[in-house]
Amino acid sequence: MNGRKAGEWTVNEGELTIDVTDMAQGAYFVRIVGEQVNAIRKLIVR
Repeated sequence: MNGRKAGEWTVNEGELTIDVTDMAQGAYFVRIVGEQVNAIRKLIVR
């Protein structure tokens, strides 16, 4: 966990899909920011 930005995605109709095929295995923190939400969630890529 080195604090680098791994990507940026757009929420469409309340749903977020993240393509992890090009991401290295490991744990990531996903920050979700919007008009009605501000959250951080853990994403594990295996």
